[in-house]
Amino acid sequence: MRRMKWGAIAVVISGIVFSVVGWSKQELKQATIILGHEVRHVHTRAHTVRALFAEVGVDLLPTDHSSKRLHEHLRDRDTIVITRNFPVVLRIGEEERLVYVSTARVRDVLKQYNVLLGPKDRIAQPLAAIVDPYDTIDIVRVRTVAKTKRTTRAYDTRRVYDKTIPEGRETIVQEGREGVVMTTTLDWYENERYVRTTPLSSSVVRKERDRIVAIGTKRPEPKAAPRVTLAGAVSEAREHTVVIAGVRVPIVDVLSGVSLSAYTADEQSTGKTPEHPAYGITKSGTRVREGRTIAVDPDVIPLGWWVYIDGIGLRRAEDTGTHIEGSDIDVFVRRDDEAVQFGRKNGRKVYVIGPNLPKRLEGKTP
Repeated sequence: MRRMKWGAIAVVISGIVFSVVGWSKQELKQATIILGHEVRHVHTRAHTVRALFAEVGVDLLPTDHSSKRLHEHLRDRDTIVITRNFPVVLRIGEEERLVYVSTARVRDVLKQYNVLLGPKDRIAQPLAAIVDPYDTIDIVRVRTVAKTKRTTRAYDTRRVYDKTIPEGRETIVQEGREGVVMTTTLDWYENERYVRTTPLSSSVVRKERDRIVAIGTKRPEPKAAPRVTLAGAVSEAREHTVVIAGVRVPIVDVLSGVSLSAYTADEQSTGKTPEHPAYGITKSGTRVREGRTIAVDPDVIPLGWWVYIDGIGLRRAEDTGTHIEGSDIDVFVRRDDEAVQFGRKNGRKVYVIGPNLPKRLEGKTP
C-alpha cells in the first residue's frame, strides 16, 4: 500500500513539473497595440486578444472598435488597432439621434451613416469642418414644387366719337376680350413645412383687346322731301297706300325701275376684313342683318327709312355704297355665293314707307 501511495504522488509531481517546464518553454510573442495616437509594443504569452487586453490593462468600451476580435488567436507580431468612437448628435429634418463616430469631419460622418444630401438641402456646418463630441450636425431637407396658374386680365373700354353716327346713339365697334397670362411659381418646403413662394416665369398667352364704343355726334338734319312726292303730305287715301302681309300701310313715295344687286360684309364687297374694327358696321352705325339691311343712295332714300321692295319684302335703308347711285339698291346677304346667286334684278318697284314702321308690321321684320 505504501508503495502504491508513493507511486501516485510521483505521477502528480511529474505532471506538474512537465506543465511548468512546458509553459516555460513557450516563446514570448511580440504585439503592437495602437490606441489613438498611442503606440504600445508589448511582449506576451497570451493566446487571445482578450487575454492580451486583460494582461496590459486595456479596457475596450462598447462603442470602441478593435481591428481584431476579442476571441481571435494572437499571433507573433500582430498589430491591433483600437478606434475610440465619440458621440455626435445627427439631426436630419425632424429626426434627431445620437451616433458614435470615429472620424471628426462632417463629410466622413455623413458617409459613415449613408446620409445623402439633396441638391437644395442645407447643412449648418461646412463638409470639411471638424466636430467635437456631442456637437450637432444639422441637415435641413429642402424640396420645391412648381405650380402653373392661369389668370385673366380685364380689358378696357374706349369711347370714340363718330360724326357719321346720329347724336345720342352708341355703337359697339369692337367687342372687348380678356387677356390670358400663365404664371409659374415655385413653392419651397423645409422639412416638409411651407416657407415661401418665388416667381419662376410668366407668359402672355392671349393679349387683352379693348372694347371700343363709338358715340354718335351727327346732328339731325331737317328731313328733305322725297325725290318724288305725292300730292300733299302722307295721305291715308287708298291710292297712297300699299298692302304688306295683309296690312295696309301708308307710303310717301313710289320708285319704279329700280335695279337690285346683293352684297356681303366681306372684303370683296366692303374692303374690310373681320379684323377691321368697323367690320359689319353700316353707315348708320347699326350692324348688318340679313332680311333687313339694304344700301341706298341717301339722296333718294334717307338712311333709317323703311321700304317695301316687290319680290323682296320689307327692308331698312341702313348703309351706303360707292357704286350705289340714284335708284339702285344693294340687298345685304350673309354669304358670297348668295350674292352671286342673287345677281342683278332690274325694273323693280319700291314703296317708300318712311322712318317709322307701323306697329302692325314690327313683328314681321327680322
